Amino acid sequence: MKKYNNREKSVIFNNGNTYIDNIFELEKIGSGHDGIVFRFNNLALKLLKYDITLRKDKSLMTYDKAIAFMNRLYVKRTAKPLECMFDEDGVFCGIVMDYIFDVTSSKDLSLRKDSGDFTCRELIECAYDLYDDFSSFTENKILVEDLNRGSYIYSYDYVHLCDMDKFKILNTSGYNLYDNNINKFNFYIAKLLYFEMIKDKNLSKENLRQLSKWVRQVSNGRNFISSLEKSIGSSDDTKVGDFSRSMCKSILHR
Repeated sequence: MKKYNNREKSVIFNNGNTYIDNIFELEKIGSGHDGIVFRFNNLALKLLKYDITLRKDKSLMTYDKAIAFMNRLYVKRTAKPLECMFDEDGVFCGIVMDYIFDVTSSKDLSLRKDSGDFTCRELIECAYDLYDDFSSFTENKILVEDLNRGSYIYSYDYVHLCDMDKFKILNTSGYNLYDNNINKFNFYIAKLLYFEMIKDKNLSKENLRQLSKWVRQVSNGRNFISSLEKSIGSSDDTKVGDFSRSMCKSILHR
């Protein structure tokens, strides 16, 4: 298992026009079990961990997967690979994506914004954009996997989906792929609301179980976004945080 420590590592983009003498000298903006993310101007560079065999075994990012995502997908709110990176030995070692500014963790307080401060209008607009992204995944035989709290970046225009590393490219499509991706889309939006709901520190373990049950139920539905839009109604200028707290009360008192 290969792990990176803070040391010198040069990388070059597959376009051959961008060379970075030491990626570890760049600003580190994120890390996970599968890699470290650095900022380079308006780009985010993900330096991958592990060798190719282990990446394949764990269904992580590979060169073939990155190329497929680059060439096949048109997306609106998903951080997809734009370029591949290679090390000094010419070995694929990472991906290049657009840098998305995270307003929830900005050190500049004038730019910082809480995830619950966006409006329900922005929520619905975001949901429809993401629905188009998930439709693109399905059309291109890409199975969405491993959505978690790290799959959300809150920027100026609200949430963006990130970390496609565990998405799978299938040889065939069909109802199961469509069904899975619709469920994952519903789950992604429901979890977004769930994360707002559980900011209430007074919730009991039983309350949390009820909210998790609600997430599972709406994830398996087919009309979640339309019913969500109906619930919002003309109050689309309401903050998502306020709307989520109201929804939370409704769920817990059914």
